[in-house]
Amino acid sequence: MPVPAAARSDAAGLKPLLSLVQTSDPALRTLLNQWLGHVYVADSVSEAIARRDQLPAGGVWAVREGHLIDASSVRFYAPDSEQAGMLARQQEIENLQREIKAQQMIADEARTAATRAEVAWQQASEGGGASAPACLGADPSRP
Repeated sequence: MPVPAAARSDAAGLKPLLSLVQTSDPALRTLLNQWLGHVYVADSVSEAIARRDQLPAGGVWAVREGHLIDASSVRFYAPDSEQAGMLARQQEIENLQREIKAQQMIADEARTAATRAEVAWQQASEGGGASAPACLGADPSRP
C-alpha cells in the first residue's frame, strides 16, 4: 500500500500535490497516489524551472495555473474555452451573489442606524426644546 503523501518527508523541500488532497476512501487514496504520487507543487513556472534538478526521477512540478514542468519539458495548460468559460462565469456569479449579500447586510445596518438616529432626533425635538442627544453631536455639558 502506498505511503500517504502527508507522511512522506522530503529533504529537498518538495511539496507533494497529494498533501493538498483529502479523502477518507482508501481505494480513492490508492488511485490518487498512483496518479499524483510524482507531482509536486511550485508557486510559479519560473520557480519550477529553477528547481527542476530537485525533482526525483519521473517527478513533475505543477503550478496553480495548471502548467506542468518536468526535467526536460514544460507543458502549458490552455483551458477548453467553452467549458472553462462556463466554469469561470459560474464562479463569478457565485462571487457576485456573495458580494450582493454582503452589501445588502451593510445597507441594512446603515438603514437601522439611520432609523435610530431619526428616532433619537424626533425624541429630542419633542422634548420641548431640549438639546439634541450626545449621540447626534450635541455637547451635553452646554445648556
